[in-house]
Amino acid sequence: MGIQVRKSKERGFFNYSWLKTHHTFSFAEYVNPNAMNFRALRVLNENWVSPGVGFPVQAQSEMEIFSIVINGGLAHQDDRGHGSILRPGQIQLLSTGSGMTHSEFNASDREDVHFLQIWMTPHTRKLKPSYQEKHFNPTTQHNQWGLIISPDGKEGALHIHQDAFVYLAHLDEGKTLNYELNDQRYGWLQVIEGEILLNNEYLEAGDGATLSHLFSVQINAQSKAHLLFIDLS
Repeated sequence: MGIQVRKSKERGFFNYSWLKTHHTFSFAEYVNPNAMNFRALRVLNENWVSPGVGFPVQAQSEMEIFSIVINGGLAHQDDRGHGSILRPGQIQLLSTGSGMTHSEFNASDREDVHFLQIWMTPHTRKLKPSYQEKHFNPTTQHNQWGLIISPDGKEGALHIHQDAFVYLAHLDEGKTLNYELNDQRYGWLQVIEGEILLNNEYLEAGDGATLSHLFSVQINAQSKAHLLFIDLS
């Protein structure tokens, strides 16, 4: 009930020669029976991939997968003929449905790419696989919640096959931002960059928090902050 904080250091962490990665929930080699998922949210990985390398072709199904690039460029290819380089401000959403193969590589041979990859279970199985991508104007997220993903695609958001609303916000130091959470809804807040107070709970980069049975939350930016918020059924 209320707010449950998951500190960055409590996540799974692996340092390979080409990849540094934090896993909020059980994933691959990281197995934590107490952190399998939160509602429909199944994977929340924070990755740093070295120049010129990446994740080879992999097959996936029955997942809604979206990527948020923080720094650098992420090159995507899939078996549906989509190929692009994602950069900060661009959001990609894969509905893998009945099955899709894809790969992600660092688009640069000089600098790391830093990005979040999030997986959610869909509300319906065996959907036709699909791909969406959009650049969101950063002014829509400046000191306010900018909707990037929703079940109905409202406000130009990408469409997800789940009852979930995904927001990003970039706060200036000293700014306050509120969110009204229906009593039947749940929230996940991830601090991507910066430091905040969440209803007087201190969170910094890499920290996350679950929100439940709260009508309102208030966020006070203690420094410039970049935030992800997911409103879930």
